[in-house]
Amino acid sequence: MDQTEREIAGLVYDLWGMKKGTGFRPYLDFVQFPKYRNFSPDLQVSFNFPLTVIVGRNGTGKSSLLQALSGAPSDSSPGTWWFGTPLDPIDNAEIQQKRRNLPQSHKAAFWYGYTNQQGDSRRALKLRIRRDGDPDYWETSRPVAAYGMVGDRRDPAMSMTAKYMNFKTQISAFDRCFYFSTNNPRLLNSVSKSATWQAMQAALKPTRRRPPRIHDYLRMRAKKLKRALVDGKKVQSGSNEMHDELIELSSTEVDHVSRIIGRKYESGRLLRHRFYETWGMSVLFKTDSLQYSEAFAGSGESAVARLVHEVCQSEPNCMFLLDEPETSLHPGAQLELIRFLLFQAKEKHLQFILSSHSPTLVRCLPQEAIKVFDLNPSGVVTAAENVPTDEAFYVLGHPQENKIHLLVEDSLAKSLVDAVLWTQPPKFASRFIVDFRPGGDAAMKKSAPVLMLKSKGLHFLFDGDNAKKLGKFDFGEISIKTTSAAMDQLIEKNMGVRIVFQEESNMSESDKRQQRLQFMEFANNSFHYLPFKTPEDAIWDLKAAVAFFELSNGKKAIPDFERIVKAKDKFLALGKAVTPTSTHHGATAFQYLHQVFIKRFCESEGPVFDELVVQLQEIANASVR
Repeated sequence: MDQTEREIAGLVYDLWGMKKGTGFRPYLDFVQFPKYRNFSPDLQVSFNFPLTVIVGRNGTGKSSLLQALSGAPSDSSPGTWWFGTPLDPIDNAEIQQKRRNLPQSHKAAFWYGYTNQQGDSRRALKLRIRRDGDPDYWETSRPVAAYGMVGDRRDPAMSMTAKYMNFKTQISAFDRCFYFSTNNPRLLNSVSKSATWQAMQAALKPTRRRPPRIHDYLRMRAKKLKRALVDGKKVQSGSNEMHDELIELSSTEVDHVSRIIGRKYESGRLLRHRFYETWGMSVLFKTDSLQYSEAFAGSGESAVARLVHEVCQSEPNCMFLLDEPETSLHPGAQLELIRFLLFQAKEKHLQFILSSHSPTLVRCLPQEAIKVFDLNPSGVVTAAENVPTDEAFYVLGHPQENKIHLLVEDSLAKSLVDAVLWTQPPKFASRFIVDFRPGGDAAMKKSAPVLMLKSKGLHFLFDGDNAKKLGKFDFGEISIKTTSAAMDQLIEKNMGVRIVFQEESNMSESDKRQQRLQFMEFANNSFHYLPFKTPEDAIWDLKAAVAFFELSNGKKAIPDFERIVKAKDKFLALGKAVTPTSTHHGATAFQYLHQVFIKRFCESEGPVFDELVVQLQEIANASVR
């Protein structure tokens, strides 16, 4: 874990404490959509952590959620972003004609719960209704029981500033003109009519003359931009305002931008202007050796400067809705960006809700902060909450980096665990690689000191018959005076087997102690026991054994399974009874027998099955902490 990751971990811990206390007021607690776009009916998203990230494939409604939330506060409307046109009507023609008398179930709506400044829980409903002159009018309405809203008290909309920033569409003024106005005849005509251009062309030989290009327009207009952005002058065109006030980034803002981008800036400026025909934003950066605008800056630099300024200048207790803020940022910058947002959430009690396609952006966040949007086969948006990082990005097709390498004692345990995982959602099951090591639990424990250094995400799952023999190591029993030899005795007592550590001839006593402490911590976190004695105990079923015997042997005498103590011996007796003498010792025959019982075990989904599923979930959760 590097320095940035350690800082993020500390900020996450602090924010949990603030969230449980009174640090965030007002605060958006959850939102529910009875009817909205193609969201599944009553889709709900909760915001348990001050920074929430929505992940999902393209077209799963991430932007729609953020835009809806931007219209949640008082004096805001979702109609700013979602409105109907003849090409894309919100309602079909029949419904449009009857909008005034629409039943509640046909009206687009969402409601949300929030904590106000006094710490009281409130809920508000935003409803799309018809209003003369505005077909996309939304208003706060009384509670509707059909939406799951309890009571009839009409609470006001949340009084909270919400700032929506879409980084997919944030284009600098230079780029907007250069890439989207290249063949604009009006702009090029303005160049050709200018006295400067005409004089320059007249001085050239006829063979060197050419029509103007967008480059010439930018060069011509950049002169006025330079006066405003570099010289700090007020520039007008007649009585027309050409730019807003020049923004000088504070030293703190410059430091934040420097750390996120990974480049040392001395100063930065922002200017919103229309020197390039339409309104856009230009930036000016200065380093110890360069001064350059967005024409030479990366798009990520410009976007980060604008975001940092907006966040640092915002009022406390504001909500930011950031649509793919990782756009144009390399992974290291994305990690620094998340650190910056968490830091600002702590310092200014800000709430952040982001959409993202980036694993880097959420890798260090708690699973309570991650929500996954997906489309079901009918094209309806669904939402999953509190999803571990690797599972979240399974739906995006990202390779899962935090694979869980699960070692079990034998091939039967592997078959059983694999079969149980097969019954679970693919995004969960795909995280596991299950393998077995011969030699039983003693051999596994002896190999652990070496394996734990070679395999990330390694966990041991032993048979449960020895579970009571192993307890957690109590580090309170170990002091700075405890020698490595004494620690070996403690480990042997706890493990039930002597563990031999690989040591170099000149290894210091301090390094030996650290080696053993590392193993003990690994054992506490990564040693687990099956919730049953052996795999045979879990899958054995007397009724199934009798049915299997009768199907294979007709009316032959059935073995007295109840007198056999061990489940492994019961399977041996059944195998000998149903398999010809010449083959009853064959491994293949017993593998088939075990598979029959494993299949029944999984299909029955009894209490023991449920316990094993819970244990695998706990191992998965532990691997992402």
